[in-house]
Amino acid sequence: MARAPEGCARSGFTLVELLVSLAIMALILVGLSSGVGFGLRAWHHETAASARADDIETADRSLRLLLGGADPRAPAIGDGADIAWTGMLPAGRGRAALRLSVEDGKRLVLLWRPQPHVTSMEPAQMQAPPQREVLLDGVKAMNIAYYREGASPGWIGAWTGQALPRLVRIQLKPAKGGPDWPALVIATKPSS
Repeated sequence: MARAPEGCARSGFTLVELLVSLAIMALILVGLSSGVGFGLRAWHHETAASARADDIETADRSLRLLLGGADPRAPAIGDGADIAWTGMLPAGRGRAALRLSVEDGKRLVLLWRPQPHVTSMEPAQMQAPPQREVLLDGVKAMNIAYYREGASPGWIGAWTGQALPRLVRIQLKPAKGGPDWPALVIATKPSS
């Protein structure tokens, strides 16, 4: 075996140096993968929270539209957990009997049945089962209060009247615990 000439240093790395550098690179990669994993989890969490906020905002707008469009000449009845009234459906879909409640302690549900004009009522349409729309998932309970005007004004827990009161307050409780969502105070059409 030929030897390197004197005065020439051998170039290269020893096995120990290679193992140390590989160990350092492995530690760097572990740190990077942990950071990337944390970033991905945070991103997914933020995306879910943002979608939840959008769902709550959509339910808020829907409730304001539906209760705000209540017929001021039609009877309404409600208690602390459920409300029924007659009003106009969005997008010009006509008049309907509506009922808002929490189903199975899991979701906010709107039941509605079209109410065509009296002159065109079809018996089959009158007996049709109500349509069901889930407005918001993840709702454990709902507390509804009705603003009574007159001699002793204030919020009451039940309502039976010729029309909805001027103000309805809805407080939704999330199914997964945590703080309640802000109360929705909705103005209805004044009765004439």
